Amino acid sequence: LKKNQFKQSMEAFYKASDLNPKNEDIYQQYGISLFRHKKYNQSIVVLDISKPTSKDRVDEKHFYMGMSFYELKDYENAIKYFDKVMKSGNKEFGPTAAFCKGSALLEMNEFDESKKAFQYVLDNSSNPEMDKRAEKFIEYGLDRKALAEKRANLFKVDGVLSLMYDSNIILADDQLLGANDIKKENWTTHQYYCSE
Repeated sequence: LKKNQFKQSMEAFYKASDLNPKNEDIYQQYGISLFRHKKYNQSIVVLDISKPTSKDRVDEKHFYMGMSFYELKDYENAIKYFDKVMKSGNKEFGPTAAFCKGSALLEMNEFDESKKAFQYVLDNSSNPEMDKRAEKFIEYGLDRKALAEKRANLFKVDGVLSLMYDSNIILADDQLLGANDIKKENWTTHQYYCSE
């Protein structure tokens, strides 16, 4: 794995797991090699059955499970595993998990939550390059949020409705003479009766 010979390492870990099936580290390393060989579904299965013994190995397992879900665009499950790594306070995987969580949240249009994840990166990362990228992604998220709000308000309906009373209408006897529903024989000087 360290020499980036993922295909050979994947085959070697597969053989090793057959030779020593009780060694949990072999399963975990095999799952990581599957991830690096872009076999994300298989990676999830193998990592899920591994049972790491140390806290750092548990965080590594959760990180690679989160990454596998992320690559499959299953962002909700990815975030669950990234949260586990972040909560553990792991200095090696925590900031990267937070960065990936922020990216997943951006994909889900959860702009405020993504900002919190990227802020975690800024607060906990010792990698200046990752910090710069986190700052850019915060700005990107704010821009996307502003654009989404503008799009939501694309159409507006404005109008005025009013009610007006005009007392002169009551005295308009001459206008009613031409009405179709009134017969001349049924009216007197100032009284009108509508026929049915």
